Amino acid sequence: MVNPNLWIDRKPSSATAVASQQASYGSGSQAGTWTTGRVLEVLDGGLVRVELPADDPASEVVAPADGGVTAVGAECTCLQSGDGRVYQVVAPVALPEGAAARPTGLTGRYALEAAGTRAELDATRKEIEAAQKRLDQEVKAAKDAATTSGEAAANALKRAIGRVTVAATAPNSPVDGDVWVVTGANKQATGIKVWDAAAKSWQDHTLVAGRVLVPGSVGSVQLADGAVTASKVVAGDELWAKLATFAKVTTAMLEAGQAKITGELLADTIRLSTRIVAGDPSGDAAIMDSTGLHVVKAVRNQPTEVVTLGTAGADFLSITGTDGLAKATITGDGVVSTQSLSVADRLTWRGTDLAETLAAMPRGVVAHGSVWPWPGNNRHQVGVTDSVFELVFDAEADRAYRAEAVIPWFSNKPNAMLEFWLRYATADGGKHQTEHRFRATSDNVRQIQTSQAVFPIWTPPESGTYRLLFIVASTYGSEGVTLTVEDQGLPQPYALVQDLGRAVEPTLQINKSVSLGVTKPVEQPKPKQNYTKQFRSNWWRAYSNGSPDSAWPDNMPQGRYASWNYSSLIGFPSMTGDLAGATITGMRVYAYALHWYGQTGVASIGVHPYASAPGSFNPNGAWRWHEAGGWGRGEGRWVSVPRNLWPGFKDGTYRGISFEGVGNASYGYWSHDLVIEISYTK
Repeated sequence: MVNPNLWIDRKPSSATAVASQQASYGSGSQAGTWTTGRVLEVLDGGLVRVELPADDPASEVVAPADGGVTAVGAECTCLQSGDGRVYQVVAPVALPEGAAARPTGLTGRYALEAAGTRAELDATRKEIEAAQKRLDQEVKAAKDAATTSGEAAANALKRAIGRVTVAATAPNSPVDGDVWVVTGANKQATGIKVWDAAAKSWQDHTLVAGRVLVPGSVGSVQLADGAVTASKVVAGDELWAKLATFAKVTTAMLEAGQAKITGELLADTIRLSTRIVAGDPSGDAAIMDSTGLHVVKAVRNQPTEVVTLGTAGADFLSITGTDGLAKATITGDGVVSTQSLSVADRLTWRGTDLAETLAAMPRGVVAHGSVWPWPGNNRHQVGVTDSVFELVFDAEADRAYRAEAVIPWFSNKPNAMLEFWLRYATADGGKHQTEHRFRATSDNVRQIQTSQAVFPIWTPPESGTYRLLFIVASTYGSEGVTLTVEDQGLPQPYALVQDLGRAVEPTLQINKSVSLGVTKPVEQPKPKQNYTKQFRSNWWRAYSNGSPDSAWPDNMPQGRYASWNYSSLIGFPSMTGDLAGATITGMRVYAYALHWYGQTGVASIGVHPYASAPGSFNPNGAWRWHEAGGWGRGEGRWVSVPRNLWPGFKDGTYRGISFEGVGNASYGYWSHDLVIEISYTK
């Protein structure tokens, strides 16, 4: 008979099943859980053999224990990875009665040794309590005897000599040497006083005897050293609490084998042989062990790992809601998932600020309106020229705009044509005036038609507020054109301005060579076109104090650290062939900061003329063109190359990028994988 396999043949129960999105402690997976088992055997090397599950065993497994104390027959928790593998057996909460406790690691051995010490203390405590009980009985008998005989003995003495008084209050008219035995409310003797005539007061009498019985408080009576022994002391809860405070563990008392842990060492490093648990590991808990920090939360009564930070495997961070389910996660691969995102400052996408990416896109209609300039009259006959309406808007110098207008009209006589005029000028004085014209024709006299004038693309020479004036004119004779709004079914007069996005270089050119049916067209210049090309680094070298540093084969350092000043060079393939005869319209470089000494750093970027790594490099800042702070760890950025450096890359004067340890450069290091992106027309 083949024993069934728990993970293949057994139907999962609701008690051990877990949603696929969950992760269990230590697994690093999104599908781990736990189950209960029963210890069958404690093996060498911290291993135990358990049967699973405890309530209905179906299989056996050998797995590492957590280093605590266990015993054969004990019920324990078994942690499982996403594929069902048991990777750790947790020490049981309680051991079966009569079972022999077995350690599975250093923590277990120390725990058993401590338990033996406590047993010895408990035995001593019982002996002390028994001795005290006997002492209490003897003291009670002595007290009873003193109560019955104390007053009688004192009265006999008084009658004999007439100078001894036994009372709660002092006797009247005492003489020198009179004895007063002071009694309490229960008529027990509480002290002895002698009258001193010279001092005119009762003086305490010190009794010297081989054995003293103190019926009440000890008071000012001094007991000799060694008079109180452990066998005469009751070790009650209060005494035990004081003993615990007195004998608290200090770093000077901690010893492990041949190693002694001092306070100085403890303040420097703490090493965990097993783990520290805050909370319930089967519910909500924070766990620190040799693999790092783990936070576990109960989701539908199952322990689910929400935080993994440490050295074993990839990190994982989950932000959970009140229901325990993940609302945001960050994986060790840098994948972020969240319900919503609000960014107060900037958001970078592929090294480019998202605001910059969006700014380059078309913005659509930026100004528009509909108006009839002659209210109360639905017709207007155009003279030579008539001003109709205007738009005012803010324009940017590096963007492209297009205006259009619509108006209904008809011709009053044959060959009459309508012209739209559009004039651009700054609103603060009419600078940079530009005029565009559009002509509309009519095939039929007095037939209403709607004409749409679409004007040429326009890029303002400078940013600012501009006025757009729309004018209509009658061509080939005055009073030949009538504007009208009498037909409400036709579009009413309107005008608008569209933002088309960042302006690009015009590449339209003359070409008269192409004609259908011509087998061999006349040779013509290659049409111009806008290009954007990326060049990736193909060599790199790190330098410390001016000399090559082989300790940095791939990462490119910059800045000062201790006695070293670091700089780096990164080279690129020749760009002169691609840029020959081209007009560069933009250039930028992508750099990725791997690490900074602080949380952020100051980048120090320059250019260099080297086609290959030189034998030394000790920069003085002459080639440096960019210094910027606030650059984060693990952050990549696109940085615009200044226009004055473009010709040097075009003709080959500059061959790459430098990271220079000059100025305010922070200590850190970069990825050697850099990209230069060049936009050009050719």
